[in-house]
Amino acid sequence: FLNLIYLFPEKLSFDLYFHSMNPGLFFEDSDLKVFGYPNKHLIDNKELIEKKGISNKMESFCLEIKFDDKRIVYSGDVGVLEDLEMISRDADFLLTECMHINLDELIKLIIKNKVKKVIFTHIPPEMEKEKDEIVRKAKELGFSNPKFAFDGMIIEF
Repeated sequence: FLNLIYLFPEKLSFDLYFHSMNPGLFFEDSDLKVFGYPNKHLIDNKELIEKKGISNKMESFCLEIKFDDKRIVYSGDVGVLEDLEMISRDADFLLTECMHINLDELIKLIIKNKVKKVIFTHIPPEMEKEKDEIVRKAKELGFSNPKFAFDGMIIEF
């Protein structure tokens, strides 16, 4: 695919490696651990994948990263809010998409699960102009510090 879009390795300023991923702990070094949790983002494709006999199972995962007594959760694309129910509990930081789930319900889950910091990403185009309204609604529901991802954003822990 990268060759198809003319993104050759020689054009990258970094090395790119692809690894298969299984649920649970899939990376660990002396500084951090990374866990994968399957989610239902691509569940609607299951029948088509089986019917076509495609070897790619189109799995989708949420990630949990642990380091220095911190927990970072990255939702990736999710299929249902329940994909974040257990993994986001007491997270220090949640980077979550907003395209495939109800934002009001997501904010309620964030509050219920006592997530400390949140950055919303993958904003539906119709919501791009409503960011102030989203922040107002989050505050109204009791969550005071949502932020929105942008290119070049730096997050410090």
